Amino acid sequence: MNELRQRAFEESAHEIVGPDRMEMALQFELAKPSRTEPDGSGGDLHGLVAAALDRVHEVGEAIRAAEARARAVEAQARKAIEIAAHELIAAKSRIQAAEAQVRAGEERARRAELRAEEAEGWLRRLSETIASVLPLPSSPEAHRESAGQSGSQGPGTISVESSTTDSR
Repeated sequence: MNELRQRAFEESAHEIVGPDRMEMALQFELAKPSRTEPDGSGGDLHGLVAAALDRVHEVGEAIRAAEARARAVEAQARKAIEIAAHELIAAKSRIQAAEAQVRAGEERARRAELRAEEAEGWLRRLSETIASVLPLPSSPEAHRESAGQSGSQGPGTISVESSTTDSR
């Protein structure tokens, strides 16, 4: 069970600190006492404590290195966020400019449509006025009859006689 916990800790620590530093920091295996004290208490206590303190210092160094790496990654992330925010602002201003151009184009098209409708109205009135002042024959026979009445004109010409039938 202890080995399983240590392995899980090693796997998550490897992601943070890096494999080269973890090998050094996680060797917690304590050396077996090389000699027995005369009082029968066990091995070299001072050596074990010194080794444990060395390991604690190594772990502390590994943690500081991991924190430094985390700060560097955080700084890069902040810079990326800042760049993305500036790009977003620039994109929004380009969109607003494009929308303004679309609105201006729509306004120009609307005014052009109004001018075209007004011009069509004037052309219709002009056509009606011309038709009322200069009545054109409606059939080819009527055209031949009107051409026969004025002998000096050729085919396809219209004689205009002054008449006071419609005075406006």
